Amino acid sequence: MTSIMEIKQKTSKYKANLHEELKIDDAIEYAEVIAKDMQKVKTHQLRRFFLAVKNIQKKVVDLKDNDPFPPEEYAELQMLRPQLANAVGRLHGKEKFAMQNLLEILQPIFKTVKKNKDFERFVNFFESIVAYHKVHAEQQ
Repeated sequence: MTSIMEIKQKTSKYKANLHEELKIDDAIEYAEVIAKDMQKVKTHQLRRFFLAVKNIQKKVVDLKDNDPFPPEEYAELQMLRPQLANAVGRLHGKEKFAMQNLLEILQPIFKTVKKNKDFERFVNFFESIVAYHKVHAEQQ
């Protein structure tokens, strides 16, 4: 199984097109590894960002796969980076470390959203993290 460090290395190289660079099988595997790393993170910390992503998704629901991602929603998505960094800054211990790992994995991914299909791949990835987090956080 892939490690958090390997995921960080791979995602840091994503540059252009998330839909092509992050294959769905890899996204699901990475999500489980990330969720296991985030066992100490409270569900509301993760869900807050997930809800923001889902709100953006509602605004672009009518776009086709190859449609460019709208500038307003792109800006909204990019603002999640400093918000996530702020959340990391308020945490301590293992919870802070796990959220910092998530931030380092997601930062380059946020930048690769150029088309609607890239955003949808990001949503699938984040949904998988939240789903696996529910499983692994409850095993504590």
